[in-house]
Amino acid sequence: MKGMIPLSLAVLAALLAPTGARAAEVTLPAEGTPVVVVGRVVSQPRNLGIIHEHKMQVAIGPENTEYTLHLKGAKFFSNTGEEYHVSDLRDRMWVRAEGVTMNDPQRVRVDRLTVLGDDHYNFGGSTYFRPGYERGYVMRVAGERLIYPARTGDSAAFVERGLTLVGRVTDDTGPLQTTRKVRVDIGGDHWTLDVPKDAVVVDEAGKEISVHEIHHGQWLQVTGFQTGDGRMRVARLHEIGPEDVYRRSTYYHTGAPLGYTEYERVDVRDAGPIASGAFEGTVTDIDTSGGFLMVRDVDGKEHRVRSGTDIAAKFKVGDKIRVRYGD
Repeated sequence: MKGMIPLSLAVLAALLAPTGARAAEVTLPAEGTPVVVVGRVVSQPRNLGIIHEHKMQVAIGPENTEYTLHLKGAKFFSNTGEEYHVSDLRDRMWVRAEGVTMNDPQRVRVDRLTVLGDDHYNFGGSTYFRPGYERGYVMRVAGERLIYPARTGDSAAFVERGLTLVGRVTDDTGPLQTTRKVRVDIGGDHWTLDVPKDAVVVDEAGKEISVHEIHHGQWLQVTGFQTGDGRMRVARLHEIGPEDVYRRSTYYHTGAPLGYTEYERVDVRDAGPIASGAFEGTVTDIDTSGGFLMVRDVDGKEHRVRSGTDIAAKFKVGDKIRVRYGD
């Protein structure tokens, strides 16, 4: 099922009673522990005249719990890798911040901050969106291991998603062939690709090659499943070529010259994208001007539904809805 679904048959019954959103239980670790924070800016850095304040607040979870991000010395980027400045940060932006906890568990000293978008729908289309965490999240980072905050009533906090990415190799497997991991850079974000032995690996001409023939600086198109923050299990890896070949190829997007990601919100148990069907769910967010709804289905997965402005205006957050897609 695509992440964005055209709404062809809307409500069988709109139940106006709110559904009671589940609260995110977030417990940050001790001071100095690496964390990632994804949230919406609710208090941008203040303009102090000659300089800007180097801190801001973001809201996370259904209760809009505020976390303070301390930004002195941090590097800022857009979601396409462009360098930003603290003065570019605005209220309502969705951001992803990497840093360490301070002596107050709701304060984070940030090393790197990426602007994911100006509104919820840009965040919902990013690779940092987590089904069930549509209001943002905090997670602890221990090396490559990522630990998500527990959610009330849920046993699993992360669902693998189908993903396609285009990026440049920054670290290959090396000549000793002791690993099948490739690291790529996408707009300044670093991804680790786990390439199992049954993955298909091909060169520019479509000829099968070894993963150990993929070298630093090459551009790749990769399909597979996102298994964590910045991690992917590869099903197919296509070597596009060096920079000049990439820029002349059909994979090059002028709006994202440093690479990009595209994904489908599908459960790994699914055989693949569903051509048509229907599901029931609860409206969790509404963009009336854009004509979109965010709908959480009975399994807890979020869907971005293109409804049109007239239909979107008829709903309230918490309404029950039946969505029909495809044929």
